[in-house]
Amino acid sequence: MTDQRKPTQRQQALLRRLADERGQTFSVPRTAAEASDEINRLIGASPSDRTEIRRERSAIRNDLARKAGGAAAIQARELEGYGSTAGWADTNTALLVVTHSLADGTLLSGTIQGDGAAPILRSHGLRWSGDLQSWFLPNSRRRRPQRALLMRLEQALRVCNFEVDLRID
Repeated sequence: MTDQRKPTQRQQALLRRLADERGQTFSVPRTAAEASDEINRLIGASPSDRTEIRRERSAIRNDLARKAGGAAAIQARELEGYGSTAGWADTNTALLVVTHSLADGTLLSGTIQGDGAAPILRSHGLRWSGDLQSWFLPNSRRRRPQRALLMRLEQALRVCNFEVDLRID
């Protein structure tokens, strides 16, 4: 029988610190064993540049304060109907929009949970941001676009029958 003890406060604090240092997220562990596995994974990951982490957090805070969603903001053309009858427009054709700007970095919007895009996005280095409600490429703000990576991502998504719009400033 497996050990079902809850993670200790010390494990949870260490998980938060390691994730913060490495610029990564983690799933909240249900057991002490899961917490240990997650700690080991984060210890093996390379730390992110602290300056870049501070810059990204500051930019995200500013965007949230301005209520600017960038590419992740819902546009009026994406909705149809009013009140209880409101819904997403043209739900049969999902358009994934990949944008890159110096201010926002590389962002991807248009995915929904379970649509099959997540494994492709992860394999190309993108991560999900709950704050932005969008996929993003870490450390891409204030940097030139990684055109080769974006072209490979676009090709991989198209192979899996996703419609992709690539917009690079």
